[in-house]
Amino acid sequence: KDSNGNFVFNSLPKTKNGFAVSDYKITVKGASVGYPDKSKSGFKAGDSVLITLVRTLDNEINGTVKDTNDSLLPAGGQKTVTVYVYSGGAYVKAVSVNTDGSGKFKITGLKPDTDYDLYFIPSGGSGFKDYELGTYRTSQNIGFKFSQGLW
Repeated sequence: KDSNGNFVFNSLPKTKNGFAVSDYKITVKGASVGYPDKSKSGFKAGDSVLITLVRTLDNEINGTVKDTNDSLLPAGGQKTVTVYVYSGGAYVKAVSVNTDGSGKFKITGLKPDTDYDLYFIPSGGSGFKDYELGTYRTSQNIGFKFSQGLW
């Protein structure tokens, strides 16, 4: 990788069993930096390929978290909520709800038009269940409220 984010893959075979290889597939994994993965295929050795990662609201779920009395997660970090994200039963990632008093969270790098199971796990406060679960689709801005428990 160079300083501009360009990659070069050397020594790719041009032929296999005497036939020209023209079906290379290139996938860029962007999840670690908040972008969805993107793939292009049908390439042969020597081709130049441009892949641009785009992050939009279609790749995100945003929201706020409140306790059963409609109070936002308080500032200070004494009480926290972690949101675990699953798709099709497989773990995707975890994010923390902001501890600045806004109660906001943002989950990026998701596949558009996809349902995700979000497990909200509180730490601190009193009377909360171990976790609560909701299923949400990308591009949603949700207001999550615990069914029981107070900060």
